[in-house]
Amino acid sequence: MKRMKKILALGLAAVLTLGMSLTVWADDVPAAGGGPAKAPTYNEDGKIGTRDDGAVITIKGVTEEAENADLKVTAYPIIQAAYDSNGIYNGYRIVSDYKEVFQGSTYTDFEIADDGRLNYKNFTEAKEFPIGEDTLNGIIKKLGGTSGETMVKDEGSVTVDGTCSYSKELPIGSYLIMITGAEAKIYSAVVASSYYTTGTGNSSNTVAGSTGDGGLDISTFRVATADAWVKVSDSPNLDKKVAAEEGQDDSDQTNHNSVNIGDTVKYEIEVDPIPYYGGDTPIFNIVDTLTGGLAYESTPEVKIVGTDGETEILSPKTIDNQMIYENESGNRLAKFDWQNSDSAPVSSKEAAKKFKIDFVEVTGEGENETSTYFLNDYQGSKLVITYKAKVTEEAAVNHNTNSNKAELNYSKDSKVNSDDSEGNKEKETYTYTFAIGGTVNGEETGDPTGTGGVIVKVGEEETEDPETGETIKAPLQGAVFTLYTEAAQNADGTYTVVETSKYTNHDKDGNELFKGTATSDRNGHLEMRGLAAGTYYLKETEAPAGYSVNEHVFKVVIDAKYYGDNGFVADEESDNKKTGMLARWSITIDGKLTGTFSIVNEKGGYTENGEDSEGNKNEIKPVEIQNTKLINLPSTGGIGTTVFTVAGVLLMAGAVFLFFVNRRKTQNGQEK
Repeated sequence: MKRMKKILALGLAAVLTLGMSLTVWADDVPAAGGGPAKAPTYNEDGKIGTRDDGAVITIKGVTEEAENADLKVTAYPIIQAAYDSNGIYNGYRIVSDYKEVFQGSTYTDFEIADDGRLNYKNFTEAKEFPIGEDTLNGIIKKLGGTSGETMVKDEGSVTVDGTCSYSKELPIGSYLIMITGAEAKIYSAVVASSYYTTGTGNSSNTVAGSTGDGGLDISTFRVATADAWVKVSDSPNLDKKVAAEEGQDDSDQTNHNSVNIGDTVKYEIEVDPIPYYGGDTPIFNIVDTLTGGLAYESTPEVKIVGTDGETEILSPKTIDNQMIYENESGNRLAKFDWQNSDSAPVSSKEAAKKFKIDFVEVTGEGENETSTYFLNDYQGSKLVITYKAKVTEEAAVNHNTNSNKAELNYSKDSKVNSDDSEGNKEKETYTYTFAIGGTVNGEETGDPTGTGGVIVKVGEEETEDPETGETIKAPLQGAVFTLYTEAAQNADGTYTVVETSKYTNHDKDGNELFKGTATSDRNGHLEMRGLAAGTYYLKETEAPAGYSVNEHVFKVVIDAKYYGDNGFVADEESDNKKTGMLARWSITIDGKLTGTFSIVNEKGGYTENGEDSEGNKNEIKPVEIQNTKLINLPSTGGIGTTVFTVAGVLLMAGAVFLFFVNRRKTQNGQEK
């Protein structure tokens, strides 16, 4: 029954997308004694407002499928007209299968009685009956327990645009129309209705002395219809996102992010809707590809989300060294392979740069080749693939993206074996990590076109800038700084770091890569690589010999802007301005903007002193961190010590000499 529900539930997503509302023009009410108000023939008594009333329901816009015997158009009654024991119309009621679904909602113009009857609060004639997302979802879930009527293609109805209509004479009511079995096409579910309305009465159609719902004289009734047009998609849609983290809503999902080296990122691929294939040459597979700075960390989880909202998680299983995915019934649905960059199979995720999930099994060769597609029972549902990847020490930094591409390969028509019948769609995600003292154009740390000049460690001495000739503070080598992620702000606006928040990042094996400290080089520059955009706190923890430590804690902010966000207009035809690509990033220290880096050249690279359309230049405005020299005290073993030692020895020797001279004089005087 669960599988049947999934088959019958085709098109819920399309219904919600269209934002449809169900019309209560006609309602499906059981006749007295139970059971739907149906008769083998309609309108035999020549009167309107009686149990044998019916009308032709029509849907239009069905693409010509003359050779597709699998195509089926089904009308499911939702609301029907009800009649009293004499067969006279007396209102509308909800089909009993959906009564609880409707009763869970509140409506402005209607009240729903316990028996499913719809009571108009101010009845004049039929009114729009809105159905929200939850109600629609509830209806679709219960379709498996409701019988439907098969609609028939109207002969000669094919229009110049290749579409046709399907019709069926049905009791007065509203019907949910579902189309299944269409070759590589997905039709939206629609609602079509017939209903009683008021108008100029016809004496031959009156029911003398009868009154309808709300005391309305049904002698003025006539039957109207509200036909429907279906919308059709010629191919499944592909999407790829950075999946929402725990505690985040799905609306937080984007196709870009910034991370630390060593972080694990969860990615999500969606194919919606799953197509139906009835031919001999179906194609339907997903290929995912990582760049060098990312490594797979988990085997993909594959699940199918039905249009009724129910989720079925497929189980991975290895048979004869081949991994497959099975559904809850133990039926094979897909084959899985890890692949290297050349698309050749490899044995483990550690060696892989791609994976492929194929929902078609090909057996035999030549004339005996057979292709079996496993997802026809899931037509209209959504395929969701999630997996995790780690950002490695090989990750590109700053504007250089670590991209992740998903490809969908599918058949446009599985009855045709040609290149024209094959479809392909691609979606990418973009992952960035940043560096202070890293590079922008691949130059070494300290190059003026890099971010090496953002922070410069200097001393008190002055020197001449070799490039400009200006007098500058001389760079100071050997100062050690520690980076933190948390700090408390003091009353005077300064910060005190939280010692336990020392920043580190790790390589793909979990070993510390950046240990949280950076030492100034001969240019006075610091290098801190693999940082996510965000706020950090920098503190000098060890000064070069002869200098005191600068006690100030610096607040460092890395900010990133992406195309498609923050007013940066994306261009999907461009190589470097697609939605989610980095547009600009900046580094601010203690509120001072030290560098704004815009992607301004044609190849998406940084250009030294380049200027974007808003006049923002790529230039470094360094923050100097100065150290003060300590007071010079004599050092052990220095010349000062030697002088004092010699002087001390001479003084002591002189004192001894004088002591003995005075003593001898004293002795000589006593002898005399």
